[in-house]
Amino acid sequence: MDDPIADIRFGPDGLVPAVVQDAGDRTVLMLVEMNRNALLRTLQTGLAHAWSRAQQDLYKPGEALGQAYRVVDIKHSDGGDTLLIQVRHAPDSTGQRSHFSRSLAGAAQAEPPTVTEMPAALYDLILSRHEAGDEKSYVRGLFRRGQDVICKKVAEEAAEVVLASKNQAPSEIVYEMADLWFHATVLLGYHRIHPHEVWRELQRRFGQPGGGKTLSVEGSSAASETASG
Repeated sequence: MDDPIADIRFGPDGLVPAVVQDAGDRTVLMLVEMNRNALLRTLQTGLAHAWSRAQQDLYKPGEALGQAYRVVDIKHSDGGDTLLIQVRHAPDSTGQRSHFSRSLAGAAQAEPPTVTEMPAALYDLILSRHEAGDEKSYVRGLFRRGQDVICKKVAEEAAEVVLASKNQAPSEIVYEMADLWFHATVLLGYHRIHPHEVWRELQRRFGQPGGGKTLSVEGSSAASETASG
């Protein structure tokens, strides 16, 4: 029988680095090391296994926090000396999604996201602000004060959009809609619902009559009563 991991080049210490990535939104979750047994156990069970240098034993990343990473796919680099493990997972007990949440001081600023990248980028930024623990952060304050405050902000911003529309002010509509989308994304982040889930729902409805929604016809009850009478 062929060796399923024959193409993997383990280092002199018998380990290979593995990047663990969310299969949904491609967020890098953590970097682990795997020996031959860890990789074989991962393939056999469908759950990510890794090697702990400190414990000198196998472990399942995330298990200590009450979850395990279920593997969707495993890829390797051209040279076979690095693995990419794509998984499905939930945030840990602190709400943290990734072990890479802090920027290196002095690092060059990344290019701003494109328009199509903005929903996911905004979501990631909101969660990173929450997870950073800066008590002066506006986002952190919203999360700390809870769902009721976030919902109130969404309702307030929706009302501002309506007023801007009534005022026939396009630039004002854009400005207020941006505020609404920002706070709606905070609400999604509070519930750990990625914006992609919203787009998938819209995609499911795309092309359906009424956008997939059932609409009642105004006056239909009255028409029915007239016909029956």
